[in-house]
Amino acid sequence: MLPLLTPRLTIRRFTLDDVQQIHETYAAPASGWPLAPGGVSVDLEDTRRVVERIIDIYGEWDGLGPWAVETLEEPFVIGDCGLFRCRDPWARDELELGYRLRPASWGRGYATEAARAVLTYAFEELGAPRVVADADAANAASLRVLEKIGMRVIGGDGMTLWYEADAPEHG
Repeated sequence: MLPLLTPRLTIRRFTLDDVQQIHETYAAPASGWPLAPGGVSVDLEDTRRVVERIIDIYGEWDGLGPWAVETLEEPFVIGDCGLFRCRDPWARDELELGYRLRPASWGRGYATEAARAVLTYAFEELGAPRVVADADAANAASLRVLEKIGMRVIGGDGMTLWYEADAPEHG
């Protein structure tokens, strides 16, 4: 159950109390938050609308969606990591792992820590037999995150690489 705790992070559902921090996190063009118009939160009210939509998504998707990633040291939302129902033909309607962090938090291992916790949650708590992910083939850092958490490449289309991980067998 959420929240998920790691040595340095809390992963939890977004709330309206997060709007200011989320706006600071995703206002940078490099963040590319796709739920916002044009990929970027233009102003605080735009960010509030996006957060309201995410909260609605939790109800529509049985709690799945982007979850806030917050540091424990100084509680601040540095990005999101969550699970989605993948509709891509290569994924067969399975759970898809997705993550995105603010540029100021890159290179610290946070994405790997959050992605590993969410992948474990998918297998151990949700009973997913398989989890998929995709990443921009040119984004070496994101590809490393997926490989570090045990996902393997299963294909791609030249611009995007597709990954999968199977639930560990318990015996």
